[in-house]
Amino acid sequence: MRQAVKQYARWKRERVRVDEDVRRDVDGLSKILRQKLIDKGLLDARPEDVMPTLSEWLARCYKSGRLGDVDYRKAKYLIEYHGDVRIDLIKEEGEKGTEGFRHYLSVDRPVPFAETTINKAIEIARRVFKWAVPKLIKSNPYEDVPGGSTSNPDNYYRVKRDEWQRAVDSIPNDTPKRRELRLVMAFARWQGGRIPSEIRNLKFTDFEWKENGDGSFIVPKEGKTGMRGVPVFPEFVPYFKDIESNYNDLESAKAAGTD
Repeated sequence: MRQAVKQYARWKRERVRVDEDVRRDVDGLSKILRQKLIDKGLLDARPEDVMPTLSEWLARCYKSGRLGDVDYRKAKYLIEYHGDVRIDLIKEEGEKGTEGFRHYLSVDRPVPFAETTINKAIEIARRVFKWAVPKLIKSNPYEDVPGGSTSNPDNYYRVKRDEWQRAVDSIPNDTPKRRELRLVMAFARWQGGRIPSEIRNLKFTDFEWKENGDGSFIVPKEGKTGMRGVPVFPEFVPYFKDIESNYNDLESAKAAGTD
């Protein structure tokens, strides 16, 4: 392979027609090696050889669903720090090296961030570069950047029962959409359900009711195959029954676009 690359480079310099066998050998080079040869002017870049910049790579991660809206915004702090450079040019050390990213976010940035936000930004940086290994880059430049906790206990607040009830009672159940919102709030509060992932996929047929009024429903096991049964708590029942009895109204409103 080394001989093929040398032969290809010599023929390109001498403007001699490249032998097809040599061209096929060179086309089989890894993306990383091809990029090095392109940077030295020894190979012509093909459309698929163009290394993405940070903004282009983050946009790919976002469009593919790997990054959500919030994480996508935080990932753009990388562009603030490194500039919109090619992702293969980002190094761990030196000017604008990854080791200085934390200091930039905590000190050098015009509006420094809190520790939890900084840790979250570093965790996102690790992910977006991990997705580029080994197809685009050889190693993850953020792999060894120290992170930390991404949660802040000071931001936690336990909503009391009466506070939750006042919030729900402030929403009239006079329209299908409002009844649906009350149900979502009850599902999160009393069933501890994940919103929107669990409730989005639930159907009325997933619920089973006994003669004594006790109920249960089934949901997929998180990260596993199979289903698990979940008991229905009494506080949730009125909101479920309300939406169930008005199900036809809700579906009609959705179909008409008036929900």
